[in-house]
Amino acid sequence: MELIKKNIISVIYAFVAILAIVASFFPLGGYIGELQKSLDDSKSKYSTLESLTTKQRNLPILSLDETTPLPLGMFPSQDVIDKAGKVVKEVAIQSIKMRDAAVGMNKRTRLVAGSLPNPGARDEIAFRDTYIPLMTFGPNGEISKLLAEYRAGIMPPKALIDKEVLERQNEIHQTKTQRDFRGQIINQQEINELIAQVAAEVPAERRRKLASESSFYVDATTLDVAPGIAGTARPRPESIWWAQVVLWIQRDVLAAITEANKGSNELSVAPVKRLRKLTVPFINTFVAAGGQTAAASDPAAAADVAVPKVVQASPTGRVSNGMYDVVHFRIEADVEVERIPHLLRTLSHNRLMTAFHVEAKAIDATEAQLSGYFYGDKPVAAVTLQCEALLLRSWTVPLMPKLVRQQLQIPDPPPPAVTAPTAAAQ
Repeated sequence: MELIKKNIISVIYAFVAILAIVASFFPLGGYIGELQKSLDDSKSKYSTLESLTTKQRNLPILSLDETTPLPLGMFPSQDVIDKAGKVVKEVAIQSIKMRDAAVGMNKRTRLVAGSLPNPGARDEIAFRDTYIPLMTFGPNGEISKLLAEYRAGIMPPKALIDKEVLERQNEIHQTKTQRDFRGQIINQQEINELIAQVAAEVPAERRRKLASESSFYVDATTLDVAPGIAGTARPRPESIWWAQVVLWIQRDVLAAITEANKGSNELSVAPVKRLRKLTVPFINTFVAAGGQTAAASDPAAAADVAVPKVVQASPTGRVSNGMYDVVHFRIEADVEVERIPHLLRTLSHNRLMTAFHVEAKAIDATEAQLSGYFYGDKPVAAVTLQCEALLLRSWTVPLMPKLVRQQLQIPDPPPPAVTAPTAAAQ
C-alpha cells in the first residue's frame, strides 16, 4: 500500500491506459458517425456562407430593352434597400394596372343582358330573336344588321338589278314614247337605245354607289351563323354561350378592318377591299393541350402559375389555361399588297389578337372590276391569315353556363359570403 501511495501518478496513468485499451473493444461506430455528420454539416454551412460572401451580385434589370445585368459596385446600404423596396412596390402597382388594362381591353358585353350564364325562358327567346336578324340576310338580299353596323357592302343580287332595270325601262316607255295620229310609235329606235343604255347603266350605277358608301365588300357567306339558335325552339344556354363567343371574335375582326380602312374616302383606296370569309369554329372553339383545358377555380390566382407553351398547337405555343382561353380563326380577304403589314398591326391594336401565319396570292384588278369590284389601281392580293384571340377568364368564367364550366373542367365559383345581420339601433 505504501508503494502505491508513492507511485499514485503512475498508477492513474496505467489505469487510464487500461481503460483505453478496454474501450477499444466496444462498438464506437455510431459515435464516430455522429461526429462525422456534425463535421459534414459544419463544412456545408461554411461553404454556403463562403459562397454568399463571394457571390457576384448584380443590379436589377429595370428596362425592357436590357438583357445583361450590371454588376453591383457595393453592397446596398439601408437607404438603397429602402429605395429598392419602393421600386418593387411601384412595379407591383404597375403590373396590377397593366392587368386591369388588359382585362378592360379584352372584356366584351353580352348580346342580350340576361342571356348568360343562367338564362330563363324569356332570355333564351330574346337572344334567339336578336341574334338571327343580326346574322342573316333579308329575303331580297338585304345585308345583315351586323355587317351593316360596320358599313360593309354586298354586291346587289341579279334579281334586284333586273327588277330596277325593268322598272326604269317601263318608265322610258311611258314617258319617252312618241306616237303619230294613228297610234304608231315614231321613235322606236330612240326607245331601243334608251332601254339598252339603262340595261348597261343600272348595274354600274348600283356598284359605284355601293363602292362609295361601303367600307369594304363582303359576301353572303362571309360569316357563319351559330347552330342551335335558329328555329322555334328555345336555344340551350351552352349554344348561346358558343354563339356569343364566336360573335365576340366576329365583331373584333370587323372592327379591326373598319379601323384599318379609317380615313379612306372610298372603297377603291381602302387598304382592305373585301372580306371574303371569316371562319371561327363552333366546335372545339377553345384550343387545348392534349384535349385537356387547364382548370382554374380562381382565375386571378392563375397569374402566379406558369403559362404552358405547346408548340404543337400553334406557332405561338399558346393553349387554353387557367388565365385565358385561346380561339383560332381564319380570315380570307383582298388587301392592297403594300398595306398587308398595316392590317396585321391593326388586328393586334388594343385587341388580344395575333396573326401567326400569312399567305398571299396576287389578284387581277381588271378581272375583279369586270365582276363589279372597284379595287383601284394598286396591286391587290388575296390574303389568308391564320389568327388567334385570347379571352381572359377573369371575366368570361362568370358568364359561362354550368355545363360549359364542366366541359372546361372549371370548378363552380364559391357561394357568396353571407353577412350576419346587424342588430337594429335602439
